[in-house]
Amino acid sequence: MKRIVYLLPHQDDEVFLIPKIRSDLALAEQVLFFFLTESHLSEQLTERRIKESQCFLKHLKVEESQIYNIGKILHIADGKLHQSLNAATALIKEILLKTSNEQEAQITLVSPAFEGGHQDHDAAFVLAQRLNQKWPGPLLEYFMYHGYGTRGKMYKVAAPLSAQAVVKFKYKIEDYWLLLRVPLFYPSQGKAMLGLWPFLLMKSLYQPLTFRLSERGQHLEHEEVPMYERWGRLTYGEFMLEVKKP
Repeated sequence: MKRIVYLLPHQDDEVFLIPKIRSDLALAEQVLFFFLTESHLSEQLTERRIKESQCFLKHLKVEESQIYNIGKILHIADGKLHQSLNAATALIKEILLKTSNEQEAQITLVSPAFEGGHQDHDAAFVLAQRLNQKWPGPLLEYFMYHGYGTRGKMYKVAAPLSAQAVVKFKYKIEDYWLLLRVPLFYPSQGKAMLGLWPFLLMKSLYQPLTFRLSERGQHLEHEEVPMYERWGRLTYGEFMLEVKKP
């Protein structure tokens, strides 16, 4: 049984993955989506964001039964995933064991890259590594944004970092049409869309969706100061203290 598990720190991160999601739904027996945080502002905004993502994924033929809002269940606030990794890992393992009779079947994990853009993205990769210990299949890292090669608050969107092995998915006409309409699906995230969506759209015109095939036991290190530290959210040292807790 071919199982593919998407780890999505926030509702709207799925816009970075359109061609792969479409491909996986056509080829895999089971595709599951785990959203890992909820809004830190209000329960109403959390519900709104959940509905926005469900609506977007529905256009890719994803059913609601394939979507799990882990962040809402565990009340993991946006920006705080690194503080709740044990609980999130345990719940996802429980769900994965319940949704298949083949408990030791290989799972392909799709996770944000460890790229230092948002602390929740890095934390999701740590979570993926933990799941990968039980289900040692491929772990594909997708790129959202990072500050490598920039200064201050500048960042790069959908910019793959160097890797020994990559996996690429070409955008098709129907993917472009959906990507073009992305802001219409996420009215609650206008500011985020303004900062990310135009760059993603431009990149899609000349660059395929690129994943890094993570190496087992990849070290959690950044060659430059991560964006979340540069933006004053938390330091990398504080992040590592949390994720290393047993």
